[in-house]
Order: sequence, then structure tokens, then C-alpha cells
Amino acid sequence: MSSSIYDDLPEEPELAFVKVEDYFRAELNSELRELPDDSRYYTEAYISYMNKAAAAARELDLNILRDYDGNYLDRDVYDKYKAFLYEIDAFKVRVSILHGRRTKKYSIRIAPSIKESIREYISKIKTIIDGIDIPGVKREALHERINAFEIELERDRTRFEIAMDLIIEASDSMEEASEKLNPLRKFIDSITKLLKQARTVEKEQQKLPSPSEQKRLDPPSKSSQKQSDSGQPNYDLDDDIPF
Repeated sequence: MSSSIYDDLPEEPELAFVKVEDYFRAELNSELRELPDDSRYYTEAYISYMNKAAAAARELDLNILRDYDGNYLDRDVYDKYKAFLYEIDAFKVRVSILHGRRTKKYSIRIAPSIKESIREYISKIKTIIDGIDIPGVKREALHERINAFEIELERDRTRFEIAMDLIIEASDSMEEASEKLNPLRKFIDSITKLLKQARTVEKEQQKLPSPSEQKRLDPPSKSSQKQSDSGQPNYDLDDDIPF
């Protein structure tokens, strides 16, 4: 695993573990496909995977794999490995559910039309940044936040933290070079207003009651039908017209 992947881990320990464990497991599966049909090699591969995953859990101070000690007979390795996977898979399901709920709480779904307007403002911001004389470090920081925000806009839900990163970075830059970056202010303000608009729309939608099940029409009752002498139903239109 390259150091760049370690450097790019999520801040949340649970999500960081999910990412490294996914890598370790893919690495294991790739290794198993290449191994000869000898249980000794499989045993070593299973132990290597479990040692790395357990070390990651300990380093991230997670309450899983606490009973793992790496000491067992060769004949027990596969059973230990299966129990190891069961515990990890259950943990990953819990993390996915909790993270999904948290993401929904701290994000918004933005309508395509609003996204398009935001992208237009972002394009204008880029033009301003590239056309003025500011320190290279500041220019790179702004572009980094813009790129992250553009990627975020492609998601089904846009996280507030990514949008705020851009707004804060732009605000800090405008304080340091107010005259040069002053044209950015109206575009940042416009993006902020659009995000608020999207949030308001979503809140209003959440207040709407869920669609109720369509009521089925009851069949006409016998009392609503007048039988003719021939035994056929005789509908009196005067009974149905309210005037």
C-alpha cells in the first residue's frame, strides 16, 4: 500500500479502517489467486492479512478485533479467518448505515438547474483567480477547494463541509488581498444563496406527508341498485345527480 493512500485516509477512524481493510482484503484475494495448491502458503496469506487488519483497528482505537492475538495452530487458521471476516463485515455494515445517515443530515440534494448555475459561478471564479496577480500558494489553495467542490457537485448529495471549505478559503483570500479578489465576493455570495435555496427546498419537501395509498373504489352496494322486473339492475340517474 503506497504512502499516498495512507495520507489520504478519511478523518473518521471507522471510515479510515474500512478503506485500509478493503485494500488489505483485495491484496489477499489477489495473492490467493496466484498461490500454488499448498495450504501452507494459504495459511501465511491469511495470517498476514489478519495481522495487518488487526493492527489497523488497534491504531485507530476501534472496538473490534480485540480478541485477536495471532496465536493459533495452522489447522485453525481458516476457521479463525472466517470468524475474523464475519466480525469485520458486521462492523462495516454498521459503519455504512451510520455514515449514510450522517451524510444525509449534513448534506443537501441540489436540483440540476441550481447545480448548473453554481458551475457557471465557479467558472467565473476560476477566470478571476487565473487573471490576477496573487501568490502561487494562495492560487493553488483556491483551485484545490474549487476542484473538490466541483467533484462534490457530481454526487447525489452535496456535503456542507466541502462547500464551506471553498467559501472559507475564498473569504480568507479576500481578507488578505481584498482589492484584487474583491470581484470574487459577489460570486461566492451567489453560490451561498443557491445552496441556501436548495436547503430550503429540501426542508419544505421533508415537511410534505408521504403519498397515501390510493383509495380503492368500493363496488356498488345492492341497495344502490334498483332491480327491474326483468331482474336486471336499473340505475336511477336522479339518485346520482345532486340537484
